[in-house]
Amino acid sequence: MLKMDEVYYTYPNGPCVLKGLNLHVPSGKKCALIGHNGCGKTTLFLHANGLLRPDSGDIYWNGEKMDYRRPTLQKWRREVGIVFQNPEHQLVAPLVRDELAFGLHHLGMKKHEMDELMEKALDEFGLRSWLDKPVHHLSLGQKKWLTLAAVMVMNPKLLVLD
Repeated sequence: MLKMDEVYYTYPNGPCVLKGLNLHVPSGKKCALIGHNGCGKTTLFLHANGLLRPDSGDIYWNGEKMDYRRPTLQKWRREVGIVFQNPEHQLVAPLVRDELAFGLHHLGMKKHEMDELMEKALDEFGLRSWLDKPVHHLSLGQKKWLTLAAVMVMNPKLLVLD
Protein backbone atom coordinates (compact mmCIF):
# COMPACT_ATOMS: atom_id res chain seq x y z
CA MET A 1 0.00 0.00 0.00
CA LEU A 2 2.67 2.52 1.07
CA LYS A 3 6.32 2.11 0.22
CA MET A 4 9.26 4.40 0.89
CA ASP A 5 12.50 3.64 -0.92
CA GLU A 6 15.78 5.21 0.23
CA VAL A 7 14.05 8.35 1.53
CA TYR A 8 16.25 11.14 2.86
CA TYR A 9 15.00 14.32 4.47
CA THR A 10 16.79 17.22 6.14
CA TYR A 11 14.92 20.11 7.71
CA PRO A 12 15.96 23.55 6.40
CA ASN A 13 18.93 24.68 8.52
CA GLY A 14 18.42 21.59 10.65
CA PRO A 15 19.36 17.97 11.08
CA CYS A 16 19.06 15.15 8.59
CA VAL A 17 16.16 13.19 10.05
CA LEU A 18 15.43 10.46 7.51
CA LYS A 19 18.59 8.76 6.29
CA GLY A 20 17.90 6.21 3.57
CA LEU A 21 14.57 5.10 5.04
CA ASN A 22 12.98 2.00 3.56
CA LEU A 23 9.43 1.20 4.65
CA HIS A 24 6.67 -1.06 3.38
CA VAL A 25 3.14 -0.86 4.80
CA PRO A 26 1.07 -3.71 3.34
CA SER A 27 -2.63 -3.39 2.61
CA GLY A 28 -4.97 -4.69 5.30
CA LYS A 29 -2.36 -4.71 8.07
CA LYS A 30 -1.93 -2.72 11.23
CA CYS A 31 1.59 -1.45 11.80
CA ALA A 32 3.14 0.31 14.76
CA LEU A 33 6.21 2.49 14.66
CA ILE A 34 7.88 2.89 18.03
CA GLY A 35 10.76 5.17 18.92
CA HIS A 36 12.07 7.86 21.23
CA ASN A 37 10.89 11.47 21.01
CA GLY A 38 12.74 13.25 18.23
CA CYS A 39 13.75 10.11 16.32
CA GLY A 40 11.80 11.03 13.17
CA LYS A 41 8.41 9.31 13.49
CA THR A 42 6.40 12.45 12.82
CA THR A 43 8.69 13.44 9.95
CA LEU A 44 8.14 10.01 8.40
CA PHE A 45 4.37 10.35 8.86
CA LEU A 46 4.38 13.76 7.17
CA HIS A 47 5.98 12.12 4.14
CA ALA A 48 3.23 9.45 4.09
CA ASN A 49 0.78 11.76 2.33
CA GLY A 50 3.02 14.40 0.82
CA LEU A 51 2.94 17.05 3.54
CA LEU A 52 6.73 16.86 3.38
CA ARG A 53 8.70 16.05 0.24
CA PRO A 54 11.87 13.94 0.48
CA ASP A 55 15.21 15.42 -0.51
CA SER A 56 15.85 12.16 -2.33
CA GLY A 57 14.31 8.72 -2.60
CA ASP A 58 10.89 7.65 -3.79
CA ILE A 59 7.48 7.18 -2.22
CA TYR A 60 4.92 4.84 -3.75
CA TRP A 61 1.22 4.75 -3.01
CA ASN A 62 -0.57 1.61 -4.21
CA GLY A 63 2.37 0.83 -6.48
CA GLU A 64 2.38 4.25 -8.11
CA LYS A 65 5.40 6.53 -7.70
CA MET A 66 4.18 9.76 -6.16
CA ASP A 67 4.77 13.13 -7.69
CA TYR A 68 3.91 16.40 -6.04
CA ARG A 69 1.53 17.94 -8.56
CA ARG A 70 -1.68 19.32 -7.09
CA PRO A 71 -4.08 16.67 -8.49
CA THR A 72 -1.84 13.87 -7.26
CA LEU A 73 -1.50 15.45 -3.81
CA GLN A 74 -5.26 15.92 -3.48
CA LYS A 75 -5.94 12.26 -4.25
CA TRP A 76 -3.06 11.08 -2.08
CA ARG A 77 -4.12 13.18 0.91
CA ARG A 78 -7.67 11.93 0.67
CA GLU A 79 -6.49 8.33 0.72
CA VAL A 80 -3.85 8.73 3.46
CA GLY A 81 -5.27 10.48 6.50
CA ILE A 82 -3.03 11.72 9.31
CA VAL A 83 -4.15 12.53 12.85
CA PHE A 84 -1.51 14.66 14.55
CA GLN A 85 -0.40 14.02 18.12
CA ASN A 86 -1.45 17.53 19.16
CA PRO A 87 -4.93 18.47 17.89
CA GLU A 88 -4.02 22.16 18.14
CA HIS A 89 -1.66 21.60 15.19
CA GLN A 90 -4.49 20.22 13.07
CA LEU A 91 -7.67 22.11 13.92
CA VAL A 92 -8.23 25.16 11.72
CA ALA A 93 -11.95 25.99 11.70
CA PRO A 94 -13.94 27.99 14.26
CA LEU A 95 -16.89 25.57 14.60
CA VAL A 96 -17.08 21.77 14.74
CA ARG A 97 -19.23 21.66 11.57
CA ASP A 98 -16.65 23.74 9.70
CA GLU A 99 -13.82 21.49 10.88
CA LEU A 100 -15.61 18.38 9.60
CA ALA A 101 -16.23 20.05 6.23
CA PHE A 102 -12.76 21.60 5.86
CA GLY A 103 -10.92 18.66 4.30
CA LEU A 104 -13.86 17.69 2.09
CA HIS A 105 -14.16 21.24 0.80
CA HIS A 106 -10.44 21.44 0.00
CA LEU A 107 -10.68 18.18 -1.92
CA GLY A 108 -13.12 19.93 -4.24
CA MET A 109 -16.13 17.78 -3.33
CA LYS A 110 -19.62 18.69 -4.39
CA LYS A 111 -21.98 19.85 -1.64
CA HIS A 112 -24.25 16.78 -1.78
CA GLU A 113 -21.23 14.47 -1.45
CA MET A 114 -19.93 16.49 1.48
CA ASP A 115 -23.34 16.42 3.17
CA GLU A 116 -23.57 12.61 2.83
CA LEU A 117 -20.13 12.01 4.28
CA MET A 118 -20.68 14.49 7.10
CA GLU A 119 -24.02 12.89 8.05
CA LYS A 120 -22.32 9.50 8.28
CA ALA A 121 -19.47 10.90 10.41
CA LEU A 122 -21.89 12.74 12.71
CA ASP A 123 -23.61 9.45 13.50
CA GLU A 124 -20.47 7.30 13.70
CA PHE A 125 -18.66 9.73 16.02
CA GLY A 126 -21.69 11.01 17.96
CA LEU A 127 -21.03 14.64 17.07
CA ARG A 128 -24.52 15.98 16.33
CA SER A 129 -24.74 17.89 19.61
CA TRP A 130 -21.31 19.45 18.91
CA LEU A 131 -22.04 20.85 15.44
CA ASP A 132 -22.33 24.50 16.41
CA LYS A 133 -19.79 24.40 19.25
CA PRO A 134 -16.72 26.57 18.90
CA VAL A 135 -13.69 24.30 18.58
CA HIS A 136 -11.81 26.31 21.21
CA HIS A 137 -14.51 25.38 23.78
CA LEU A 138 -13.77 21.67 23.46
CA SER A 139 -11.64 19.76 25.96
CA LEU A 140 -8.35 18.21 24.82
CA GLY A 141 -10.01 14.79 24.56
CA GLN A 142 -12.89 16.23 22.54
CA LYS A 143 -10.44 17.97 20.21
CA LYS A 144 -8.61 14.68 19.66
CA TRP A 145 -11.93 12.97 18.90
CA LEU A 146 -12.83 15.75 16.46
CA THR A 147 -9.49 15.51 14.62
CA LEU A 148 -10.05 11.76 14.20
CA ALA A 149 -13.58 12.37 12.90
CA ALA A 150 -12.36 15.12 10.54
CA VAL A 151 -9.87 12.70 8.99
CA MET A 152 -12.22 9.71 8.92
CA VAL A 153 -14.98 11.72 7.20
CA MET A 154 -12.77 11.53 4.07
CA ASN A 155 -12.77 7.69 4.19
CA PRO A 156 -9.00 7.27 3.97
CA LYS A 157 -7.57 3.96 2.82
CA LEU A 158 -4.67 4.38 5.27
CA LEU A 159 -5.01 6.04 8.67
CA VAL A 160 -1.81 7.31 10.31
CA LEU A 161 -2.05 8.15 14.01
CA ASP A 162 0.88 10.13 15.34
